[in-house]
Amino acid sequence: MPEIRQLLSAYYVDEPSTSVLQQQTIDKMIENLHDPHTIYLSPEKYKSLIEDLNLNYAGLGMVIKETKDYPIVDHTFPGSPAEKASLKSGDVIIKVNNESTKGMKTEDVAKKVRGPVGTTVGLVVQRVGGSTEEALQLKRQLINIPQVGGRMLGDQIGYISIDSFGDRAAEEFNSAYKKLQASGMSKLIIDLRGNGGGEVQAAEAIGDDILPEGPLYHIAGRKVEKATYYTEGSEKPLPMVVLVDDNTASASELLAGALRDRAHALLVGTKTYGKGSVQTILPLDSGGYLKMTIARYTTALDHPVDKIGLQPDQPVTYHPLQLIRAKELLLSSHQQTLKLSLAQPTAWLDDEEIPLLKPPQIVDDRAYVPLQFLGEALGGSVDYREKEKRAIVTMGGNQLIIPIAGGEVLLNDRPIKTIQPLIVQDEQPQIPLRLLSESLGFRVEYDGTKGEIRVRKV
Repeated sequence: MPEIRQLLSAYYVDEPSTSVLQQQTIDKMIENLHDPHTIYLSPEKYKSLIEDLNLNYAGLGMVIKETKDYPIVDHTFPGSPAEKASLKSGDVIIKVNNESTKGMKTEDVAKKVRGPVGTTVGLVVQRVGGSTEEALQLKRQLINIPQVGGRMLGDQIGYISIDSFGDRAAEEFNSAYKKLQASGMSKLIIDLRGNGGGEVQAAEAIGDDILPEGPLYHIAGRKVEKATYYTEGSEKPLPMVVLVDDNTASASELLAGALRDRAHALLVGTKTYGKGSVQTILPLDSGGYLKMTIARYTTALDHPVDKIGLQPDQPVTYHPLQLIRAKELLLSSHQQTLKLSLAQPTAWLDDEEIPLLKPPQIVDDRAYVPLQFLGEALGGSVDYREKEKRAIVTMGGNQLIIPIAGGEVLLNDRPIKTIQPLIVQDEQPQIPLRLLSESLGFRVEYDGTKGEIRVRKV
């Protein structure tokens, strides 16, 4: 207790108030800082933190994504128990060891899934697009996940995903980048979605690989002298898009901000987490560790990040569409045809297959699809304002205002039609496909033989 009080007093980013330092327990002292990133770690929690950062643990080898309802599988890793069980993106995890996961946080699901090597964990899942539940018994194994992955997307675009800024990230990025260069990469997508950060030194080394000499970020704290970290590379930046979401945090935001500031990279996805602070982990003589905020950083052009985050240049909330939009931006191309099947939960944007939770819903001979998905699939952005009960779809300089509860639809502030209340399913408004498409200049075609709907630009 006195040791933690002394460390906070000496090194915490802001001078702690007397009321904080006078608290009689470690928990109360840290709680009164109101800083979620300064925490006491038991030896077990410290071990778990390092495993998460370096992506080494015993479990099933899958990344899960939190939703308002049940968690879903984002992706699995090659050779993992999850892949061997044919779990795929979009599969819903209903139970873990007979315990419902409804409303459960991602980290809580992960704790239940992980365990000693060789032990089993029971899952109940609902396959994407299916309606029945399936029980699985999977055996945990040691998962040593690559922190960086890379591949070519066609002849020009290189794709590099960074899942964690851990102990191998810089080396793995350098290797992936060189392989893509040798394969003819002339444009680059860097995927930082779901990357909560890690070691800032890894982000610095990656910056050296893809940026010429210049500032990467600025840092300052009460006991950390204001300084600027400079990249030392000689690379001329490639045309670049960076994929981000609300779990892109810390070192990920640092790198994304630098790439936008210095390489004119476009950010695609959703607003980032907003963790512009730097922590250090100190071992305690009394046992355990103190993870403590010691500084804050700003981007290369001195934009603040902490509690603000980075706004994407191209907002796209529907996850499977984000990579498609990134490729469109780099190739200066736009989709020509959106195709939907009435029989299966799949859409196609030109030749790109997109998983849906459900096929279009037919009500009164109208095909309804999620408003957010449709607006973004057609190339626009959708601002769903739940409190105002309206959605604003922006595309090519046009703005379409749609009242969720029914009423006048406005195109560039001009009334164009009156609609009934939209159907709301799974808390998502569903819109008649023809209404949105034709209002924005698309033609809708129905192929009754194939049970398909095509939406084409006029």
